[in-house]
Amino acid sequence: MSPLLINKIILGTVQLGLEYGINNTKGKPSSEEALEILKSAYSSGIRILDTAEAYGNAHEVIGTYHRQNPNKRFEVITKCNAEQLVASKKKFKEQLFRSLEDLEVDRLNSYLFHSFEHYQQFEHWDVLETFLAQDQIGKIGVSVYFNNQVNIVAEDSRISLVQLPFNMLDNNSYRGMALSILKENGKEVHTRSVFLQGLFFKDRESLGKLSPLRESLLKLDILSGSVPTDIGTLALGYSLHQCCIDKILIGIETEKQLQHNLQMLSKVEKIPTEIYNAIDQVIVENSSLLIPTNW
Repeated sequence: MSPLLINKIILGTVQLGLEYGINNTKGKPSSEEALEILKSAYSSGIRILDTAEAYGNAHEVIGTYHRQNPNKRFEVITKCNAEQLVASKKKFKEQLFRSLEDLEVDRLNSYLFHSFEHYQQFEHWDVLETFLAQDQIGKIGVSVYFNNQVNIVAEDSRISLVQLPFNMLDNNSYRGMALSILKENGKEVHTRSVFLQGLFFKDRESLGKLSPLRESLLKLDILSGSVPTDIGTLALGYSLHQCCIDKILIGIETEKQLQHNLQMLSKVEKIPTEIYNAIDQVIVENSSLLIPTNW
């Protein structure tokens, strides 16, 4: 497996703190299972975690792992929650220090606003600037959904990192220009929903209210079969292939799933570029179907 590929992977931890995902059949892992997942991830070469206080007890799990493995610490990205958004300046600063303590780290790789709306409402920029100056936070970022939001944050010099959805359906036909704008403005780009919360693995005849996506999913199945490769490897390879994407966020529920993802990672370089170009032509007219909060 190419070190360049594993270095592009960020492990999401929402599944370690909450039951999450349309195709989640395992539920939330136990504390012991979650710690084993983190140990395995570090041993495999993953070095960055994405988390949030809103992710149940994910902060606690990460902190426990770091206490037990002080020489094998991850860099951690976390996010502003609703409580921090309305806190006084003093309280907000205290909550930032508490996050560092809970995570057992001296520095956050990045601190993100959990939504564009949070970014717009936030007031305590001077506190974040102090944490940046003291190297207790590496970057300030925003998690967005829509391209018009990208256009705004791309011009904000305070923002160094933008996280947005990108996958085989939420693809270059919709996101390509947004990705280009971010890179032209010098932003680091992280993408999420590489497997669309597990939708790509769901039975095509059991999509329920997402059945309008069946035709597009079947087109992807045909492309996958033409390589041939599995749909997960194709999805992972498609996002990794994009030159404007710096890091890709993946989430898993079990250590077995982590190993399966790493196996897929070792196969993506065999996928021809023309297959990725064909994925760009799979267009979903109703983009609201690609937003998990609408499910």
